Amino acid sequence: MSCVQIKHIYDGYSMRIFNITLLLNSLKKNKNTKQFLLFINIGIFLSIFAISSAVITFYTETKIDRLEFNLITEHNDKKYYDDTLDSFSGLRNTLYSWTKHESDMINLYQHSASTKLGAKLLSINDIYLPIIFIDLNSEDSKYFKMFFEEYEGINYLDQLKEAVNLFYESDDWLPKELDNTINALRKHKDLLNKDYSKYYDTIFNYNYSSILNEVYYENDGIIDTDNQIYIDYHEMKEFTEDLDNLFYLLEIYLTDTALNSQAIINDYNEEIIKLSKKENNIIIIAFFLQLIIFCIIQYFEINSIRQTRKKNA
Repeated sequence: MSCVQIKHIYDGYSMRIFNITLLLNSLKKNKNTKQFLLFINIGIFLSIFAISSAVITFYTETKIDRLEFNLITEHNDKKYYDDTLDSFSGLRNTLYSWTKHESDMINLYQHSASTKLGAKLLSINDIYLPIIFIDLNSEDSKYFKMFFEEYEGINYLDQLKEAVNLFYESDDWLPKELDNTINALRKHKDLLNKDYSKYYDTIFNYNYSSILNEVYYENDGIIDTDNQIYIDYHEMKEFTEDLDNLFYLLEIYLTDTALNSQAIINDYNEEIIKLSKKENNIIIIAFFLQLIIFCIIQYFEINSIRQTRKKNA
């Protein structure tokens, strides 16, 4: 530390001691005692008020920081709900297009089978077997199986049902409808686990003898309620309808959660604005209080200097 810095520090302490000395000397005079005590009490009150304002400001700022953190978290949650809603809406549209295409093909085959030639050429294996084979052996079927599988003791459908029950009231219609839909989906678990890969040759590697055998010996029409392929096709159709209903309920749930999240975000924003205005007002008040305290202190110092000069004169 240089000699100049030491001199500045020494001068600062000397000036403070000098000011305190002047103040004490001024207080010794009876005619100034009441006036000074009044100003001192006002100064103490304002100082305490200013300190309280600073504490309130610190508390308010801490609360705003906490609200802003919660606001960021809620924004992330809302984005997750919106993205998931878009995903399920896309899945539902894909499912609709898929089932519509299959339905159109079935109608076309059934119309062809209504003719004499079609009744001989078309069978259940021609109409329903390829659809079941593709549906149950596609990559999409693996995702459908996830509804029934457990990971670390947790089932996806049970998790979904628990989340919906927590969000809605117990007497709301959606949890009840979701429970019925989940129970209906679980009835098709065995269908998704069936191995239809054994029908590959029947579909793609047929020959003249198999066609001849089917036309003259095995063709019982395109509607046979005792045929397992026909039964599986209609069960697959029921599973698709139940799956579509599940996606529909999820769309409603995700829409409601996104709206609820937006309402929470609005409340956080309003609270932050309110606290920010309050904090600004407190800062302004604290500034003027500090200015008043400074003026009182300066008044003491100037008055003390005047008293000392009069005495010395």
